[in-house]
Amino acid sequence: MKRIITILLSVIAILTFAAVPAFSEEAAIDKNFEFASVLGFIDGDNFAPEDVISRIELAEVFYNIVFPTQNIESGFWGESDFPDVPAAKKHIASAVYGMGVMRGYSDSIFAPDDIVTYNQLVKTMVSFLGYDLMAQNMGGYPSGYLSQATRLQILPGGNISGNEEVIYEMVAKMLKQSIGVDIAIWNHTGTDGSAVLDVQEDVDYLEYYRNIHIGKGTVTANYLTNLNGDKETQYFDVKINSEPMSVGEWAISLQNLIGYEVIVYYEVSDMGKLILYYEETPNTNAIKLNANQIASVVESSAGSTKISYYISDYDLAEITLSRSATAIYNGAFLSSYSLADINPFSDASKMVDGGITLLDKDGSGNYDTVIIDAFETYIVNSVIDNVIYTYDTPSNGSIDISNYKERNIDILNVLGEPLTPDVIKKGYIISVYRENTPEKKVKRMIVSKDVMSGIVDEIEKQGNKISAITVNGVRFEASGALKIFDNRNQLRAGVSVDLYFSPLRKVAYIDVDSNFT
Repeated sequence: MKRIITILLSVIAILTFAAVPAFSEEAAIDKNFEFASVLGFIDGDNFAPEDVISRIELAEVFYNIVFPTQNIESGFWGESDFPDVPAAKKHIASAVYGMGVMRGYSDSIFAPDDIVTYNQLVKTMVSFLGYDLMAQNMGGYPSGYLSQATRLQILPGGNISGNEEVIYEMVAKMLKQSIGVDIAIWNHTGTDGSAVLDVQEDVDYLEYYRNIHIGKGTVTANYLTNLNGDKETQYFDVKINSEPMSVGEWAISLQNLIGYEVIVYYEVSDMGKLILYYEETPNTNAIKLNANQIASVVESSAGSTKISYYISDYDLAEITLSRSATAIYNGAFLSSYSLADINPFSDASKMVDGGITLLDKDGSGNYDTVIIDAFETYIVNSVIDNVIYTYDTPSNGSIDISNYKERNIDILNVLGEPLTPDVIKKGYIISVYRENTPEKKVKRMIVSKDVMSGIVDEIEKQGNKISAITVNGVRFEASGALKIFDNRNQLRAGVSVDLYFSPLRKVAYIDVDSNFT
């Protein structure tokens, strides 16, 4: 590899070259474990779903829920500080002891390294939720706690032995099962120290301890598209059932799920609602196709639109778009549209990339909404007086970004942060989103500088198009409008190439002739 130039102004280095191998690894993470890890309850960096969990590690899970930003000193909750617990963890043992969540084997023995058993986990979870006394009245440990857990519907299911060792996945699953259970808190009243159990109606542990709420709905707007035709949403914002929400670091990919039904976990502050974590619901009738996947878009004899797309390198599937389907192009409604509008990616000379999302809102099998996300990607040759000249000049001329604010042109980096035109230099890569009007006015421009040099290992195709290329052992997906500079037709395994990436981290240009050095 001769050089790697990182993405322009990227604060988090966007992980272009690790994106492909890391994705499949992340996708394999158990969803319950992912939930608990993203919200900070479980240390997902140092533990895996299948790892067994020790008593002090389990104590730390509950400590992380209740005290995410605090250190409670040993002895704060009670007299016992458990001499067998390492000094660095004493505050954790002391906190869970004081809360009545984990009592230890005695006032001086916590046994921090013992592996948690199933019965112990159930007892701890019931106690954490505040139902310890009820469990004692139902028979105590372990039967009363198992009965109480059954009543609360928090057991993970399956035929599990009480002495079976617990793994992190089981803890995560019980945490997930406990969502929606009204948490019970002992409130001390009166001078005699008497206490009353106060069940928090419709308040679970997420809301009580972490101010995390749960919502369910459809993603009706992202930074490009608003299904309801209102004002566009900013980058890092979405609308769920038309309600504005911001997305946190882990939930950034939620912006790509326009039209999908999701469950969101969010915090509420004076700044609004921030989504920390989300899950797709299984009943979302949506298909997302990138430009490479679309084989053809044709009108059937019945007047509906048939879209054929690749499900593997050479195998095709077909869906039907209803005659009255709504079309949205780069965020704007199309009152009328043609087949070319739905598939602007068919003409490679136009350098249009992106994809379409198809929604079947009534589950009829005929898709009633098509969302077109279309952009052109170019390498900048020069910028003169706020006019961008590229190595592949668009058919309608150079790209004029003068008076960009007055003309409502958004110029952004890959993180959605605003840029000024003066940062755009020769060799930078720009993706240009246009209105679907005769004037083709520039609507948004995303800027990056992301180049890699190396030796080709493998070239993959879908039909007659390159769909992916492996260079220096790393596989990269190709842009739907991939441009190859290779005057001598040399592109094959073993050849040295320069790869230029679009801001969406797909290969936009393969330079075999070193035209851009």
